[in-house]
Amino acid sequence: MSDISSNKRYYFHLRPFNIIDKQTHFDTRTGNTSLLDPILVTDSIPVVDKDTVPIDREISDHDGTYVTINCGFTSSRTYKRKIWDYKNGDFDLMNQKVSMTNWEHLISDADNMNVACTNFTNSLLDIASECIPTREVVVRCDDKIWYNSNLRREMRKRDRFRKLFLRLKSSFAELKFKQQRNKVNNMKKQAKKHFYASLNENLDEIKQANPKQYWKIINMHIKSDRPVHDVPPLKDPNQNYNLAYESSEKSEILNKYFCSIANRETLVIVLFTSLKGTDDALFE
Repeated sequence: MSDISSNKRYYFHLRPFNIIDKQTHFDTRTGNTSLLDPILVTDSIPVVDKDTVPIDREISDHDGTYVTINCGFTSSRTYKRKIWDYKNGDFDLMNQKVSMTNWEHLISDADNMNVACTNFTNSLLDIASECIPTREVVVRCDDKIWYNSNLRREMRKRDRFRKLFLRLKSSFAELKFKQQRNKVNNMKKQAKKHFYASLNENLDEIKQANPKQYWKIINMHIKSDRPVHDVPPLKDPNQNYNLAYESSEKSEILNKYFCSIANRETLVIVLFTSLKGTDDALFE
């Protein structure tokens, strides 16, 4: 269990507030009521609904509480992404619009740093959208890298024939489904073969002409399917080696560690040693 000081630190850091506005405790002896079952949330949690749950007084002198929040979870593995066509962008017009924008006014009129950052980001993106063409693509995480639009279209047609065959159970529907299934299987083999053949032909050329694109292709093939997690909990030497779970606490632990192994005095000694025997002067 966390100590009181840790609880206070979490409270002042998160600033939670109670969303239950009804009495939850009913004293049958005195008739007094009070709110003893709060639910604490922060501003970042989207609350959809909250209320109390009546419970028989013979069972308990408390009412239950509940809250419904929007977790933003989706089981879909498909999402849309905006792609910027930088090659066809009008950067002269963009430079002109950037020069004509009063950036100081956007920042100085903001109430705080967060609002200033939002105003700056939105204004810059609006200018970029006017000067750089964009298009929206659908990213399918479960697709193979050699999938293409023609193959997806034929796969959807295969699935429709399969549903029709399962519903009708006719020989004609079975024949259409099997023909489309064989066609899709052959298209998969050809698409995969063509993709890797083209990749092998151009890989050596890309390595010399465009190293960035080369390593992008390499990472695309060797990347792990495991999800990327945050930094695991760290032991804080300044707190009796208690585990730190919050991102801010882990950042503070890492900052203190790297500062302890690379302080200013060590840097001065290294510089002085490297400059010893030369005419250079060491300025702090």
